[in-house]
Parts: sequence; structure tokens; C-alpha cells
Amino acid sequence: MQTYYPRAVHVYAAAILLWWLIGNAKTQVVSPPPKPESVSRVTTAMPRAEAVSAKPVSVQSFDYLAKHPALPDVFSAALRQPVKPDTLKVVSGACPPLRKPPEGQYPPILKELISRVDQPDRFRDHQDPTDLVTWTHELSHGANSQVWNKKGKHGLYLLDGKGIVLPHPSITIEQVAHAIPPEKRGKIYKLYLVDQRRWWNDSPLYLLDEQLAYTHGAIAHSQMGWTDRRKDTYQSAREMEGYIREMLNVIERRDPDYPEMEQLRRLVDYQSSRLPKK
Repeated sequence: MQTYYPRAVHVYAAAILLWWLIGNAKTQVVSPPPKPESVSRVTTAMPRAEAVSAKPVSVQSFDYLAKHPALPDVFSAALRQPVKPDTLKVVSGACPPLRKPPEGQYPPILKELISRVDQPDRFRDHQDPTDLVTWTHELSHGANSQVWNKKGKHGLYLLDGKGIVLPHPSITIEQVAHAIPPEKRGKIYKLYLVDQRRWWNDSPLYLLDEQLAYTHGAIAHSQMGWTDRRKDTYQSAREMEGYIREMLNVIERRDPDYPEMEQLRRLVDYQSSRLPKK
């Protein structure tokens, strides 16, 4: 037994050494990375963006009449005939001024309307801001609505702070349209007596609203001394007057007891007298 003891010891020692070497080698194996949820997130502080205050944009003022003749120095007083109290029952202060009239080369009628209508800039034709006739036309609608904007009556602004409010007669625009002979139907017939019926059919005095807007546009046209540009506003005013006079006949037939018939006739005549001759 003694001859084999050293060999056994050597074998046992070699086994222990081998076991130690194998165990030590395992500890050198790189372990897999931890799962994402076990990673402690480290938030890196990012520098804050500095707030930059917006610089005011300088908008160059637009010269509405740069491409057109300068306004004449003197305007004819006949272009703004005063409303005679003994002719029409007008309401004073119907459309009070909201601001001072603007400076610059604007026709007087446009200056007055700008001073009396809320947010006047939204009534301008932004595709052609030099078209002061259209601006006057649309501002007239705005002023009319400020005189009266409730159902059952219609208000019209006659300038100089005076307006008139009339109840609608018991007729429709459709009835007026049918009463107009085909040969007397002009360029604006379809727009105002057919297409607009979807909104205004039961409010026939809306036709006076359009006549007044065209008339005011013609006054602005004359005050500016324009020639060919936008002269169509005169023709539209005259054409609408013809439809309104036919409306008077329809009222006589269908609503003979309309209480403001005399006032309505005087208003139509007055509107006709305001249209500048062209």
C-alpha cells in the first residue's frame, strides 16, 4: 500500500488543480447584458432652448390708388344729396361712427363708411385691394345690417348718419322674378333674383340693399374720377332699379294693404336720383 500512496496523492492533487483551473476559467466568461428593464436610465441634462421673442414684422402700407388717377380736388355736392325729412321717415343716428375717417386719398363716401362699419377691412376685396368701388359696395351692406339685422324688417343706410327701416311686404323674390319679362332680364338677374332666393326669398327688400350698394359704388367711382374701370356698377344699379319697380307692381297686386307703400315708392325714387349720371 505504501508503494501506491504517492501516486494516489499525485492523482488527487492533479484532480484538485484541474478543478480549480476549470472553475477559474468559467469566471472569465463575459456574462450577457442585462435586460432593458433592469437598466437604470440615466437622464442627460440637455440645454434648454433659449426663447426667442418674435420680432414685429414691418408691413408696408399699400397705396390703393397708386395705379389710378389722383382724386379731384373738389367733389360735387350733388353726389351726396341730403335726405329730406319731409320726403322720407328717416332714423337719425342709425349707424353711429365707430372711429375717425381714415386719412389718405379715399373717396369721401368710402371714408364715411369705413368710419361707421365694424371691422371694415374684412369687406375689402383682398384679391384686388385697389378696387375701392367693390369695397364701398360691400361696406354699404355692412352699414345696412347695422341699421337693422333682425328678421321681418330691412334697414338701409343713407349716409350722414341717417337710415330707414321698412317691414317686408308679403311677397317673395320668386314672385318678382316671374313678373319680369325675359327680354328685360339683364346680367345680374340670375344672381339676385334666382340664386339668392335660397337665403332672401321671403325678404324682398333685400333687392333695395343691392341697389343701394351699387349706387354707393357708383358714387365712389364718380368721386374718384375713374373712367372705364368698374363702370359696370352704374349699369347694375340701373338694372336693379328696374327689378325693384316691378316689385312695386307685385306688391300692389299681392299685398295691397302694405302699410309702407308710399315710403317705399319715395325711397326708390330717392335712390334713383342719387345715382350719378354716366
